[in-house]
Amino acid sequence: MLTLNRLKVMLKRSIKQPLNIIMLLILIAVLIIYKNLPAEEKSEYIPVVVYSDDRSQEAEKMVDDLLSRNSIFVFYKASSLDQIYDDIASKKAEMGFYIPEGFMDSCCDMKTIKPIILYRTAVPELQSLAKEEVFSTFFDYGALKILKYKMDGFEEFDNIDKEELNALTDRFFKEYKDSDSIFTVEDMSGGKYNTLNSIQPTALPIRKIAGFIILAAGLLGVLSYLYDKENGLYLRLTTKENLILRMIHIISTILPVTLVAYITLLVSDPTKALSTLGTVVLYCIATWAVAFLFSFIFRKSGVFEKVLPLILVATLIFGNVFFDMSKYNALLQVISKFFLTSYL
Repeated sequence: MLTLNRLKVMLKRSIKQPLNIIMLLILIAVLIIYKNLPAEEKSEYIPVVVYSDDRSQEAEKMVDDLLSRNSIFVFYKASSLDQIYDDIASKKAEMGFYIPEGFMDSCCDMKTIKPIILYRTAVPELQSLAKEEVFSTFFDYGALKILKYKMDGFEEFDNIDKEELNALTDRFFKEYKDSDSIFTVEDMSGGKYNTLNSIQPTALPIRKIAGFIILAAGLLGVLSYLYDKENGLYLRLTTKENLILRMIHIISTILPVTLVAYITLLVSDPTKALSTLGTVVLYCIATWAVAFLFSFIFRKSGVFEKVLPLILVATLIFGNVFFDMSKYNALLQVISKFFLTSYL
């Protein structure tokens, strides 16, 4: 009962503290800004990874053509077949195409079957569209190779110079392929619909900001405890009572901010009420544990006053609040793991 009364008193005191009021107002302001940010239209691309073991000239031209295409699919080249597996598993790519060694030659002689292999996670409709793009590119280079291979088998062409025959074949194939008499495409978009467009809210790391403010509140609770201790408020208390008050100080500063933080996150994304609650509770406990540990490491308020700004600034930089450390080198990624906000 005494502990609850102490917690009640500390909560009232904490809510009246100017810094705590400022933090609560910041959370409310962040929510208001988030809800009123104008939505923006973003282009969405579907990443597709390609790797070829076929070193023929036609296969290399086919891959280069795919990489330079402008469509809803963005083809990029892998360095190995293993990268296709990794990129599909990590969802860096929605699909992957592997061109086996000897693919172009197998299309000509038909003695061995070496098909292009599709690796995918995407929906069937997207697979069909991607396969059509790959096939159309194959047709530009593979069909010509097959035509020349078949023509080599006719005796009628034996008396024609090889280079001249290849030049004529290239010319006539291009004329028929590009001829409007066979297939006409009228471009009505003017490049307007080369991508999928979606309306998305402007990005704001509201979750990370909430986590940062909860952490700041916990550390301010440590500072509040150190002030009271140095002012002699707890001289007559036992070690156990001192320990309890240390815990209460930190909890009383964390709880109001955590409650407002949860409401802020709930309003920003009401579809994940339970999962957000669980995450916030776990983060609150972790923050309390870290702050409680700091209260033993830093025994003087003067020292902690100097260290506190450094901890908060380091958290803003390395804690994935405004900068995503996963995009940087391995060392920065490891450093970010030491900051609580990275886990929220």
